[in-house]
Amino acid sequence: MRKTSLVLLSMMVLGMCATIANAQGTGIYFSGNLGGIRVMDSDVTWYDGFQDEAKFDTGIVTTVAIGWDFGIGLRPEFELGFRFNNVDRQFPNGIGGEIYSSSIMGNLLFDFIPHQRVSPFIGAGVGFANVEVDLDFWGSDDDTVFAYQFMAGLSFAVSRNINIDLQYRYFATEDPEFDFFESEYKTHSVMGGIRIRF
Repeated sequence: MRKTSLVLLSMMVLGMCATIANAQGTGIYFSGNLGGIRVMDSDVTWYDGFQDEAKFDTGIVTTVAIGWDFGIGLRPEFELGFRFNNVDRQFPNGIGGEIYSSSIMGNLLFDFIPHQRVSPFIGAGVGFANVEVDLDFWGSDDDTVFAYQFMAGLSFAVSRNINIDLQYRYFATEDPEFDFFESEYKTHSVMGGIRIRF
């Protein structure tokens, strides 16, 4: 009987806390985004010092994040991301291939008009990214490097706990070093996504 009462009391307390959190617009949230990404033309330095340039096709980026909404415009979050692009033209000999990156980021976002119908937001994040290339004749190689990003967008509230986010992001890393060359990795992306607060 005592155990049953404690369980019921605990459930009531948790329910009251959740109700208060929702009433104040605070709480944990999950977000997912999908969009297009453009890798900027990359300066390439080969192992023998030869300088070159790589160009890339528009690719795909997706991110998922879990965060906390403080209800005052601040939203720290933990994010996982994945990016993919084809090499459009690599070096004078026309070498092709693909470039991928997967990232783990800690972000901090700020909503200018929190919990209104429409709110602009900005944010920044730091973390690490694994950048992998798979090139014709050279094979695949990867490097894990420091990464950072800046973001800005608009959030549209479609219900009490659901928002649609449209955003631009600049994502870049320190220059990854591979077996035979070193390159740059800087990107621009436009994404749309959903954010659900629990």
